[in-house]
Amino acid sequence: MNREIHESLTDYTRWLNVNSEKTFTLYDYIHGVFQYENLHSDLAIAFLKLLWPDFMIRDEFVFLKEEFTSERYQETITAASEKAEIEYWMNLLNINETINCDSMEISLLFANKMSEMWSKKLFSEFPNKKFKVEVICEGEGSDMEIYLTFQQCN
Repeated sequence: MNREIHESLTDYTRWLNVNSEKTFTLYDYIHGVFQYENLHSDLAIAFLKLLWPDFMIRDEFVFLKEEFTSERYQETITAASEKAEIEYWMNLLNINETINCDSMEISLLFANKMSEMWSKKLFSEFPNKKFKVEVICEGEGSDMEIYLTFQQCN
Protein backbone atom coordinates (compact mmCIF):
# COMPACT_ATOMS: atom_id res chain seq x y z
CA MET A 1 0.00 0.00 0.00
CA ASN A 2 1.26 3.45 -0.79
CA ARG A 3 2.88 5.03 2.27
CA GLU A 4 0.85 8.28 2.17
CA ILE A 5 -2.43 6.37 2.21
CA HIS A 6 -1.10 4.04 4.91
CA GLU A 7 -0.39 7.04 7.15
CA SER A 8 -3.94 8.32 6.59
CA LEU A 9 -5.48 5.10 7.91
CA THR A 10 -5.52 6.15 11.55
CA ASP A 11 -7.25 3.09 13.01
CA TYR A 12 -5.12 0.70 10.96
CA THR A 13 -1.99 2.58 12.12
CA ARG A 14 -3.13 2.20 15.74
CA TRP A 15 -3.53 -1.57 15.25
CA LEU A 16 -0.17 -1.69 13.45
CA ASN A 17 1.57 0.02 16.37
CA VAL A 18 -0.03 -2.31 18.93
CA ASN A 19 1.11 -5.32 16.86
CA SER A 20 4.55 -3.96 15.98
CA GLU A 21 6.39 -7.10 17.15
CA LYS A 22 5.16 -9.06 14.12
CA THR A 23 4.30 -8.50 10.50
CA PHE A 24 0.81 -7.04 10.52
CA THR A 25 -1.07 -6.73 7.24
CA LEU A 26 -4.34 -5.19 6.15
CA TYR A 27 -5.77 -8.73 6.17
CA ASP A 28 -4.74 -9.08 9.82
CA TYR A 29 -6.41 -5.74 10.47
CA ILE A 30 -9.67 -6.88 8.86
CA HIS A 31 -9.60 -10.07 10.91
CA GLY A 32 -8.87 -8.13 14.11
CA VAL A 33 -11.63 -5.57 13.59
CA PHE A 34 -14.21 -8.24 12.78
CA GLN A 35 -13.17 -10.31 15.79
CA TYR A 36 -12.65 -7.64 18.44
CA GLU A 37 -15.44 -5.30 17.38
CA ASN A 38 -17.77 -8.31 17.08
CA LEU A 39 -18.80 -7.34 13.54
CA HIS A 40 -21.14 -9.71 11.78
CA SER A 41 -19.99 -11.36 8.55
CA ASP A 42 -23.01 -9.78 6.83
CA LEU A 43 -21.01 -6.54 6.83
CA ALA A 44 -18.37 -8.16 4.62
CA ILE A 45 -21.05 -9.24 2.14
CA ALA A 46 -22.61 -5.76 2.23
CA PHE A 47 -19.22 -4.25 1.33
CA LEU A 48 -18.85 -6.73 -1.52
CA LYS A 49 -22.24 -5.61 -2.85
CA LEU A 50 -21.21 -1.97 -2.51
CA LEU A 51 -17.92 -2.46 -4.34
CA TRP A 52 -19.14 -5.03 -6.90
CA PRO A 53 -22.87 -4.23 -7.10
CA ASP A 54 -25.77 -6.02 -8.72
CA PHE A 55 -27.41 -4.16 -11.57
CA MET A 56 -30.86 -4.34 -13.06
CA ILE A 57 -32.42 -3.17 -16.30
CA ARG A 58 -35.68 -1.26 -16.37
CA ASP A 59 -36.86 -0.16 -19.79
CA GLU A 60 -33.55 0.65 -21.51
CA PHE A 61 -31.85 1.91 -18.34
CA VAL A 62 -29.30 0.23 -16.05
CA PHE A 63 -29.61 0.82 -12.32
CA LEU A 64 -28.02 -0.18 -9.04
CA LYS A 65 -30.33 -2.96 -7.93
CA GLU A 66 -29.90 -2.21 -4.22
CA GLU A 67 -30.95 1.43 -4.61
CA PHE A 68 -33.81 0.97 -7.08
CA THR A 69 -37.46 1.57 -6.19
CA SER A 70 -40.35 1.94 -8.62
CA GLU A 71 -41.52 5.08 -6.82
CA ARG A 72 -38.14 6.78 -7.13
CA TYR A 73 -37.94 5.70 -10.77
CA GLN A 74 -41.30 7.34 -11.56
CA GLU A 75 -40.32 10.51 -9.68
CA THR A 76 -37.02 10.71 -11.56
CA ILE A 77 -38.63 10.17 -14.97
CA THR A 78 -41.12 12.94 -14.19
CA ALA A 79 -38.45 15.36 -12.94
CA ALA A 80 -35.73 14.67 -15.53
CA SER A 81 -35.51 17.21 -18.31
CA GLU A 82 -33.43 14.83 -20.44
CA LYS A 83 -33.49 11.07 -20.78
CA ALA A 84 -29.74 10.91 -20.05
CA GLU A 85 -30.34 12.31 -16.55
CA ILE A 86 -32.43 9.37 -15.39
CA GLU A 87 -29.56 6.92 -14.82
CA TYR A 88 -27.35 9.69 -13.47
CA TRP A 89 -29.79 10.62 -10.69
CA MET A 90 -31.04 7.11 -9.96
CA ASN A 91 -27.48 5.77 -9.53
CA LEU A 92 -26.09 8.72 -7.57
CA LEU A 93 -24.54 7.50 -4.31
CA ASN A 94 -23.27 9.84 -1.58
CA ILE A 95 -19.94 8.36 -0.46
CA ASN A 96 -19.81 10.51 2.69
CA GLU A 97 -23.12 9.05 3.86
CA THR A 98 -22.18 5.50 2.89
CA ILE A 99 -18.84 5.33 4.68
CA ASN A 100 -17.70 7.50 7.56
CA CYS A 101 -14.07 8.34 6.82
CA ASP A 102 -11.62 10.27 8.95
CA SER A 103 -10.49 12.33 5.99
CA MET A 104 -11.68 13.55 2.61
CA GLU A 105 -8.50 12.05 1.14
CA ILE A 106 -9.63 8.56 2.17
CA SER A 107 -13.21 9.19 1.00
CA LEU A 108 -11.90 10.31 -2.38
CA LEU A 109 -9.59 7.29 -2.64
CA PHE A 110 -12.53 5.02 -1.79
CA ALA A 111 -14.75 6.71 -4.40
CA ASN A 112 -12.08 6.49 -7.10
CA LYS A 113 -11.45 2.79 -6.43
CA MET A 114 -15.21 2.14 -6.39
CA SER A 115 -15.45 3.93 -9.73
CA GLU A 116 -12.84 1.58 -11.22
CA MET A 117 -14.65 -1.47 -9.85
CA TRP A 118 -18.08 -0.33 -11.03
CA SER A 119 -16.63 0.35 -14.50
CA LYS A 120 -15.24 -3.17 -14.69
CA LYS A 121 -18.47 -4.73 -13.41
CA LEU A 122 -20.59 -2.75 -15.86
CA PHE A 123 -18.32 -3.78 -18.72
CA SER A 124 -18.41 -7.44 -17.67
CA GLU A 125 -22.23 -7.50 -17.49
CA PHE A 126 -22.98 -5.20 -20.41
CA PRO A 127 -20.10 -5.54 -22.92
CA ASN A 128 -22.14 -3.95 -25.72
CA LYS A 129 -22.98 -0.81 -23.76
CA LYS A 130 -20.73 2.11 -22.90
CA PHE A 131 -20.91 3.77 -19.49
CA LYS A 132 -19.56 6.89 -17.89
CA VAL A 133 -18.75 6.27 -14.23
CA GLU A 134 -17.83 9.45 -12.42
CA VAL A 135 -16.73 10.72 -9.05
CA ILE A 136 -18.23 14.12 -8.25
CA CYS A 137 -16.81 16.44 -5.58
CA GLU A 138 -18.92 19.34 -4.38
CA GLY A 139 -17.66 21.91 -1.90
CA GLU A 140 -14.23 22.25 -0.36
CA GLY A 141 -12.25 21.01 2.62
CA SER A 142 -14.16 19.24 5.37
CA ASP A 143 -17.47 20.37 3.82
CA MET A 144 -16.77 18.46 0.60
CA GLU A 145 -19.42 15.97 -0.48
CA ILE A 146 -18.24 13.09 -2.65
CA TYR A 147 -20.64 11.24 -4.93
CA LEU A 148 -20.37 8.36 -7.35
CA THR A 149 -22.73 7.71 -10.24
CA PHE A 150 -22.92 6.13 -13.66
CA GLN A 151 -24.93 6.44 -16.82
CA GLN A 152 -24.86 5.07 -20.34
CA CYS A 153 -23.05 7.00 -23.04
CA ASN A 154 -24.67 7.31 -26.44
